[in-house]
Amino acid sequence: RGPKWGSRTASQVWGLPAYDWDACRRDGYAWWMRRLSHMSQYFHAYRIDCVLNFLRTWEVPVGSPTGWFGCFEPVIGFTVAELESRGIWDIHRLTYHNLHEGLCGTTFSPAEWDWLLQHLLEPKGGGFFRFRTDVCPTECALAAVLDSAQLPPMEDLQQFRGRVFECYRDVLFQ
Repeated sequence: RGPKWGSRTASQVWGLPAYDWDACRRDGYAWWMRRLSHMSQYFHAYRIDCVLNFLRTWEVPVGSPTGWFGCFEPVIGFTVAELESRGIWDIHRLTYHNLHEGLCGTTFSPAEWDWLLQHLLEPKGGGFFRFRTDVCPTECALAAVLDSAQLPPMEDLQQFRGRVFECYRDVLFQ
C-alpha cells in the first residue's frame, strides 16, 4: 500500500487493485462522479485521506511478498520529452536497476561482485551494470535465484541478500 517509511522493515501489501486512471479519464471520471454523488446522500463533506493517490500510486508487482519492490506509478504520467524539458536528463539511470563497479569493495566483496557479474548483471557501459531482466525481472524472481544459487562463501548470506535487494530497489521509477 505504501513505500517503506522510517523504521518499518517492509511496506504494506494490501492486495488492492490499482485504479485504471486512463479508463477513468476516458469516460470523464464517471465512476468517481457516481460514487461521490451517491455519498452526498449521506455526507455534506468529504475527506479524502490519501489525496496523493490521485497524483501517484504505490504499486507492488502481483505476488510480491513485501512492498519493497513496489514503485510509484504516476497517475499523471510524463513523457520522456516532458521530463527532459524539465531538466531531467538521466532517465535511464532513474528507471533501471543500475549498479556501478565502484560498489565492488564498498558494498560487495570481490567474490560477491564476481558472482553478481556472472549470474545477475549485464554491462551497460561507463562502469555501470544492470540486473539482467531475463534472470530477475521481479523481486520474486530475484529471491528465487538467490535461494537456489550456489553462492560464494561469505560470512553472512542474509546480509549479502539484503545488499543485493537494496541495489535492486534503488530506482525512482520502474
